[in-house]
Amino acid sequence: MQFIRQELRHGRKIMLIALIVAAFGGFVLIQNNGVMKANTRSLYSEQVHNATHQAQRADLIVTGTVEKVSDGKWSTPNNRRPENITNENLDNIHHDVRIDVNETIKGEDRDWVTVRIDSGTVDGYTNNKPSADYDEGEKVLVFLYRWEGNYKTVADNHGKFDLSKEIIDRENAPEKFQQSINTSSLIEQLRETYN
Repeated sequence: MQFIRQELRHGRKIMLIALIVAAFGGFVLIQNNGVMKANTRSLYSEQVHNATHQAQRADLIVTGTVEKVSDGKWSTPNNRRPENITNENLDNIHHDVRIDVNETIKGEDRDWVTVRIDSGTVDGYTNNKPSADYDEGEKVLVFLYRWEGNYKTVADNHGKFDLSKEIIDRENAPEKFQQSINTSSLIEQLRETYN
């Protein structure tokens, strides 16, 4: 009888694990010598590198020229440094990028857009979250989403393309997405989809 109870508990654990995996998706359970292991490579990394997925997530897709990259600022209510600096409130450092829009591919037409970047340095403190790097004068294609009244780059640095490069290599992407991307072809495909 005890053996049956143990098997039922074991079966419930496996069922619970299967339900959790199904709920979160992107995980694969592998049984190796009776031990269940989770392959943590999730769908997220594939979606991050997929321009189609980025376009679907974007509220705004534009081409343009980076006009200004601001210095770091505090994202506090009064835009001042917090009294006590902790790792948590270092996340309150950002900088803004103003892009003069050349073409709106998806979203409402506009002359310019400000993109909030969750990184920067202010008062000697640095928030260095992985994010897209923008340089003044740079020609870009950007996938942006709306967040708390600001636009942010979809998938951090993967949602920004430097248009001075005709071909973009994605050597750091998962193998499935390591192919090069022709920026002209990408823009044309986006126009066909959203215009």
